[in-house]
Formats: sequence, C-alpha cells, structure tokens
Amino acid sequence: MELSPTTYHYWKRRFRAGDPDQGLWDMILSISSEYAYYGVRRIWAMLRKTSKYSQINHKKVQRLMYEMNIQGSGYCKKRAKYNSYPGPNGRTTKNRFRRCVQTDRRLQKLTSDVTEFKLPATGEKVYLETVLDLYNKEIVTYALVLNQTWPLL
Repeated sequence: MELSPTTYHYWKRRFRAGDPDQGLWDMILSISSEYAYYGVRRIWAMLRKTSKYSQINHKKVQRLMYEMNIQGSGYCKKRAKYNSYPGPNGRTTKNRFRRCVQTDRRLQKLTSDVTEFKLPATGEKVYLETVLDLYNKEIVTYALVLNQTWPLL
C-alpha cells in the first residue's frame, strides 16, 4: 500500500506534536488525587474556575476520565426500595383459605381487588373495586369511584 508524501508528513508532524490534552490530563489527575470523592461534574466545575479551562466541555472531561479510569469514590447515595408492607401496625385477618382457592358452590369464596387508574385527559385518579367469585371466576359486582373513602362492597 502506497502512502502519499503529504499524508506521511502530516502524520509525522502530528505524532511529534504530542497530545494536545496533556495539560488537561495532568490537571484532572491532580484534582482527582486531591479530592478522591469528586466525580465528573465536580472536577468539571473546578476546571471551569481556572482561566485556562474556563470553556471546557463536560463531555470532554467525562471522556478523559473514562480513558484514565478515574471515578469518584464514596458518597454513594443508597436509594430506599419501595416497600408497601405496613408493618405490625396494620390489621391482619386470619388465613381462612389455607391456599385452597377452589370451591364447589357459588358465592362461597369471594375475593376483592382495588385498582387505581389515572385518566389521561384530566389526570384525575379513578378507583375500580371488583369482587370475584372463585367458583367460576366471574366478577360478581364492581364499583367505580373517584376517591378511596367509600364503604366496601
């Protein structure tokens, strides 16, 4: 494969010039060694305070930190997972089914469910309560209400 002389001399000059971001690399390394907890945003903010790197882009800082394998350590904010369990304060009922949900008579075992919907047009919440007969899996009754404070079916 032949290479034109202009391409050869262009790349020769380019390799001789060195890395144009070497000063930025050194600055990022010095900030990250001094402040180990700093991540991309804080290091970028500190670089912006200097006059030399006042116009530096945060994406460039992020790319260089990725290439140098630098990450902020610590200050990991643990998010609490959602748990709907009310705790021992809630009222519990006896387990009368004992995992037996089939029956041979109508209206012997009924289950209920409340489902919340949000209307897209108004943003209003609507609640649908259904009562299901476990004999033939059909809905015995249902109610559609706008608030949760209603007597159960």
